[in-house]
Amino acid sequence: STNAAVQSLIDSAFDKLAANVNKPRLPGRPAVGQAVFYVAAKPTFDLTVPAGTIVTTSADSSLGIPSVRFRVGGTFTLPAAQATAFYNFDRKRYEIVVDIVAETVGESGNRPAGQITSAQGVNGLLVTSLEATVFGSDRESNTDLATRALLGFVSVDTGTEGGYASTAAEQVGLVKAKVVKSGDALMMRDYDPVRHKHIG
Repeated sequence: STNAAVQSLIDSAFDKLAANVNKPRLPGRPAVGQAVFYVAAKPTFDLTVPAGTIVTTSADSSLGIPSVRFRVGGTFTLPAAQATAFYNFDRKRYEIVVDIVAETVGESGNRPAGQITSAQGVNGLLVTSLEATVFGSDRESNTDLATRALLGFVSVDTGTEGGYASTAAEQVGLVKAKVVKSGDALMMRDYDPVRHKHIG
């Protein structure tokens, strides 16, 4: 009788089909994106953003929008000796662009550009976000669940192409994966320098 009821029926059908190959629906994905750390004056010493640094969005209590915490993935450094390579002429500042992922799963992590306003434990650097954070979801979509269920038929052995693809698809936060297999141009260990080709 309602769109929500129809969607619930569709979702339950996907759940039942995936259960045939022991693939329960995953809880969802954390939002991902990039943050920009910057400073206006040319740095006289190396500026580092350590892995795990927390950046947060601004909250809006009048609209009931809470602050969201994101974690920086990897360590990023702006070396003073090469500072000119990090200069943004349009914005007239020195910038480090870092990858971030929300600490919690859910659509609440999908925030518009400019929402990231503060960082913890990074002295001398300001932070913002020039693009929206995306791909956060409260639960796994029917498309992603169906993809994992289909891989369940070809991934009994985790050492196969299907096994690698299935394992990758189950990692929360992973957006896309490519399996490089034998015979692929990207697989360097099966390249025959005598015949100048990949031999599988």
